[in-house]
Amino acid sequence: MMKLVLNLKLKAMVKHTCPKHPRYSPDRTGQGGIVGGCAECGEMYSLYMQKLHLEAAVREFEDKAACLSKEGHSKSTTAA
Repeated sequence: MMKLVLNLKLKAMVKHTCPKHPRYSPDRTGQGGIVGGCAECGEMYSLYMQKLHLEAAVREFEDKAACLSKEGHSKSTTAA
């Protein structure tokens, strides 16, 4: 039996404003709001997207693991 123990405890708050584009917000304006290919705004957008991908991956894994756990539990009780 394989076991995965993944302890994610991230408590970080990033407050950053692009000095050239102080009104840019990755969650509100997205990639389309990046003016002139600004590297700093691009990095802010990249970090925001990585955060969303990580959250989605954790949710997806938890959902799949819960389903597999229920299936395994029901199989073990019916087999007995």
